[in-house]
Amino acid sequence: MFGFFQFIYFTNRSVDEFKENILPDLTCFDIKKCPSLTNVIINITLINGLTCTPTSIFTFYDQTSNLFQLILSFNKIIEECLTKGIDISCNNSTHFHCDQSLRCISYHRVQDGYLDCSFNEDESFSACSWNDSSRYQCSKENYSCLSPVAISNSVPDCKNGEDEEIYHKQDFDETTPYSKFCLGLAQQYIFDDTYNDLLHCELWPCDSPYVHCDQIWDCPNGVDELNCPDTNCSSNAHECYDSSLRSTYCLSAAQIVDEIKSDCDRLSNRQLYYINGNTINENEYYLWNKTKCLYANNICLSASLPLTTGDDDVCVYERKIPKMKNRQSVMILGTERQLCHLKIDTMQKRKESFLNAFRLGSFPEVTSLLSVKYISRINEEKTLQSSININISQTLFCHRGILILSGNNQTKTCLCPPSYFGSQCQWQNQRISLTFQLIPPQTTFISAIFQIIIMLIDRQGNKTDQYEQIVYSPSRDCRTKFHLYLLYPQRTKSHLNNYSIHIDLFNKMTLKHWTSWFIPIPFQFLPVNRISTKLIIPNERLKRPCLLLCGLHGQCMQYTNNQSKYFCLCDQKYSGSFCNESYQCQCSEDSFCLTSNICICPLDRFGSKCYLKRSICSLTNNPCKNDGICIPTDDRINLHGYSCFCKENYFGLHCEVNSYRVSVKLDEAITRSSSFVFIHFITIFQHAKHERTTILKKIPIDSDTIIFYTSKQFNIAFVQLVNQSYYLLIVRETFLLLENIHGKVLSKQTCPYVKYFLNSTILKYETFYHPKYYPFVCRQYLHLMCFYDETLMCVCDLDRFANCFAFNHTLDNTCEGHNDCQNDGQCFQNNQTCPTMSICACKDCYYGGKCQMSNEGNLLSLDPIIGYYIKPNVAFYDQPFIIKVTMMSRSRSNIQKNKPYYQHLQEQLKRHKHLLISPLALVLLGTPRLAFSFVSGCMRTPRDSWFYVIGYYFSFIPPILTFSAFVLPSDNYRKVFQNAIQQQIIRFRSTFLSKF
Repeated sequence: MFGFFQFIYFTNRSVDEFKENILPDLTCFDIKKCPSLTNVIINITLINGLTCTPTSIFTFYDQTSNLFQLILSFNKIIEECLTKGIDISCNNSTHFHCDQSLRCISYHRVQDGYLDCSFNEDESFSACSWNDSSRYQCSKENYSCLSPVAISNSVPDCKNGEDEEIYHKQDFDETTPYSKFCLGLAQQYIFDDTYNDLLHCELWPCDSPYVHCDQIWDCPNGVDELNCPDTNCSSNAHECYDSSLRSTYCLSAAQIVDEIKSDCDRLSNRQLYYINGNTINENEYYLWNKTKCLYANNICLSASLPLTTGDDDVCVYERKIPKMKNRQSVMILGTERQLCHLKIDTMQKRKESFLNAFRLGSFPEVTSLLSVKYISRINEEKTLQSSININISQTLFCHRGILILSGNNQTKTCLCPPSYFGSQCQWQNQRISLTFQLIPPQTTFISAIFQIIIMLIDRQGNKTDQYEQIVYSPSRDCRTKFHLYLLYPQRTKSHLNNYSIHIDLFNKMTLKHWTSWFIPIPFQFLPVNRISTKLIIPNERLKRPCLLLCGLHGQCMQYTNNQSKYFCLCDQKYSGSFCNESYQCQCSEDSFCLTSNICICPLDRFGSKCYLKRSICSLTNNPCKNDGICIPTDDRINLHGYSCFCKENYFGLHCEVNSYRVSVKLDEAITRSSSFVFIHFITIFQHAKHERTTILKKIPIDSDTIIFYTSKQFNIAFVQLVNQSYYLLIVRETFLLLENIHGKVLSKQTCPYVKYFLNSTILKYETFYHPKYYPFVCRQYLHLMCFYDETLMCVCDLDRFANCFAFNHTLDNTCEGHNDCQNDGQCFQNNQTCPTMSICACKDCYYGGKCQMSNEGNLLSLDPIIGYYIKPNVAFYDQPFIIKVTMMSRSRSNIQKNKPYYQHLQEQLKRHKHLLISPLALVLLGTPRLAFSFVSGCMRTPRDSWFYVIGYYFSFIPPILTFSAFVLPSDNYRKVFQNAIQQQIIRFRSTFLSKF
């Protein structure tokens, strides 16, 4: 019974006796499972290693005919087995000792919300003294530090129930979503629990995006339910149902009034009237359209003035006004006849709300749309399949397999999965259940295709015939977890041989071996082993010194994940632990023979021996357009299947559609402070949590405009700098297909830290309540477009409401631990899940793709000054202006390159010491070069390069001006120069003009 007890019945009892008394004669159990029963059992008898005792000592009665009563009798006994022991102390240091219950349990089971010790020692003990960061400490209690399993388990373990407000067990900082704050006046049931936290909601609008058009009246006059998309009424009209006529009226808010009362409270009844265009006495009735907002002082003379924000367009919480009744009736003014009742259901459960795009607006303004809209096409072709009537009970014939009826006599045959065998798939195979995930090195192999071979090897390294193979592409299978079974060579598994898992990775394009992994099987005695692991693909094929002698037909290789393990990678047609056994390769010529029965096929072939040709994804048949990469589907799944990996500016099934083009002009302060930016896209869904996508974009060195493409629809886009600065880039209440957006990022779009805008009174409240004042921040500071706090990002919408959502501000600057940036550079990826590029953020004075070069103390060379601007594989006339100027100047200076400045100076001083003007001029012109030679700083940003380029070429002025400095001031030199020119002219005339 329940895995604890076995019942023994003596054979001398008749059937009639058994009907009157079903109480077992003996109850047997394993004393190791129930050690607490050692002191209560009597007349111990051992049967098959179990301890047996008369059942009466557990039930305290001699007979019963009620099975349910018998089960109840053992429930308490089982609870004692689970919560009591006989341990005086614990031998394991990781165990917690229950002093009264005499039981040892794991520390993880202390304060986990479940009773593990009979006297509640595990739940009454304070785990806060352990300083365990994985536990959640209740904010109101210093002694309650809950285990993660106690979070959101539908049982409040903290006194205020805050542990049930945590939605993600691995992130204890994420508590109540912003969409659940101040959910309106109605206070309807939320999901399955009542949410009554109305504290600090005085300045919260009753018509927020989270309650708008949710069929619950949160504002006293129902303005939050006006003009909804699912209503049958025109603008500013409420639906009102007439039960007698079974019809619905649309009552304009301009025709509804509230009866004014001298004194009323929240529990008072409100009386509504339909005036039908009649004149009313404003001292007795309050017209709904007189003001947008309806407060208690409008219909209750004794009510005080409400606490408002000063903005008549924002209707805030009003808790003093009488509530609407369920199916609130509307009377015809001047009569006692009821016209209809409003569609108000106070018992309706409020649905879970998420980030809403209502009234977000559009920024920047919509300019133009492409005339062609992309509409995803769904293949409407349907294959008609003949149906066979099979009795459902027949499917159970094969247990875990698939039933096949063959022949005219419908013979039953079972197809078994790898984990089962037998004529009816009734027996389990001894096997290894392997789950693994491949981690490619950043973006090195984003367009590569690999073949994975998984097999078992014995102690000597010999490979078994059982293997599995998978086609892996990082662009398609990013973060994919592969599940497979490996069967042992013998059934039943031989206990004389232990096995391990050997995994090979081959480049599918070149059929070259890339790397291998070794995975041990820890518990060889188990019939089923479950193993999960992550395998990291190295950047390059590793070649390290090896200890194995693999002969002439193999090479020693080291496992990537275990440097103490080696194996011999054999050439084709050779196998064995040391590649000393030959075999006949039966694979096709253009494939690779790994073993006698394992062939690695090229992309255009498949089959066990690679003799079958695949037409898809070949050089002559590439269905992917616009240079998209075609990746074939595993031939065991679909012979003609494929997927396309598209370039940035295309998407679609065949990369046939242009992506959305976004052009952004950045503020100068951004371009000078950062070489790249992060762009976060927020996509809003109506009935699900929002989705965030992040890309990384490098800022061109010669431009302040970035252009990027995205195929993903989004509603909000932010720009983030490395220094944690945010700018609001794009807001779209409704996403427009194929819109080309041209925007700017200016200082006014900055998203500041919200705490700078909260007054001292608000800051004194608990941090939990601060978000309730965020709408007030938007209304008070009209220049704000957005702001953020530790866990939220907020956008001020058209109504100046703070529409906030959860946002993780943490940026991984290590590329998930694969940082190859040098000189303390930070590594960032464009996507945390499936990165397609990475970039290094260099410290001052360092540059290069990996921050491998420095310009500190080396500014007399052009390389560190203009190296950023050179565009590889681009013609000279398309190079930046600074490159053109530099090349032209450099070519001109080559005229005098054989006469350095110091040589000129030395010669001229010796020959013309009487001439002072020339040396003085040269000294003055050479001063800039001398100054730059002593520059100790560096070029901190390549956008300052013009200053250094000018300084660089200024130092070449002395040798360039040699002619002006030495020849022209001297009469002798000038005469010699003129004579030389005359001689050249005469020589030219005699040579070329004499022929004519």
